[in-house]
Amino acid sequence: MRGTIDCRGVHMIGLSKPRKEKLLQHQNKLRRHVVKLGSMHYCLHQLDSF
Repeated sequence: MRGTIDCRGVHMIGLSKPRKEKLLQHQNKLRRHVVKLGSMHYCLHQLDSF
């Protein structure tokens, strides 16, 4: 399974519920990291391993 995270949110097509929740948790961590970096343009585009 492959999930994609970008600045706009999480794309969870075809993911099971536990994976969705894991992606959402990871996205929240990323958001905090983005704020720490002071740049809203810092994005993680590809997540291959969950």
